[in-house]
Amino acid sequence: MMNTKNKIKLIIFDLDNTICDTIGAIPKSMSVCFKFLKNFYPNISFDLFIQREESVFNRLAVEQKIPVYSIRAIYWHEIFKELNIPINPILIKDLILLYSDQLAKNVELFDGITELLDYLKGEKFKMTILSNGDYITKAHMLQYLNILHYFDLVVSSDMILSEKPNPNAFKYVLNHFNIDPQHAIMIGDEIKNDIEGSLQVGIQPIYAKWSHKNLYKDTSQLNSKVIVCTKPIEVIDYLK
Repeated sequence: MMNTKNKIKLIIFDLDNTICDTIGAIPKSMSVCFKFLKNFYPNISFDLFIQREESVFNRLAVEQKIPVYSIRAIYWHEIFKELNIPINPILIKDLILLYSDQLAKNVELFDGITELLDYLKGEKFKMTILSNGDYITKAHMLQYLNILHYFDLVVSSDMILSEKPNPNAFKYVLNHFNIDPQHAIMIGDEIKNDIEGSLQVGIQPIYAKWSHKNLYKDTSQLNSKVIVCTKPIEVIDYLK
């Protein structure tokens, strides 16, 4: 293993499912939104609500590939249409804010993340969040997780109008610190967005396999340059 300690100056983190368990928080957050909506439309069933919500998300984000930060309003508009209830801008506004707040309150740090952040801060690395999504939600999450003090910069895709794996997202961070890509590491849980995206610009990627959705994924086909870590502490071992 090469000695990277004197080479690396910047650590770029994905947020969702890398630092915190966002996937685990989504069902709780959607349940709160359903209960709120049911106050106005008591005949809606939870199963139908979830079914329509998943259908709308897949259509907009997966099939049409609309950037995540762009779909909050249209996402709820489409859910209302699917549920055959009147479009109400005030309710939609309230649901957008409610979901963002609940998601932030329900996320939890993965085991070992605090120790990793403490180490990196102690070693004087520059640290950044680079996350697809909207700035307000990410700021809420960092506030409730109480980890904002670790980071020198927080970047979301609506802030720079560019989503990972677009090279412009990574270049924005590099340019902010005036750091060359070979002096940076990207830690993330998404192969396309985080790993392949960072490789495009010459940043060393670390695949966060500790995310629940990645624990049993086959990583044998990953680019040989990718460092795979099954626990956050392994990142420390790599940097020492």
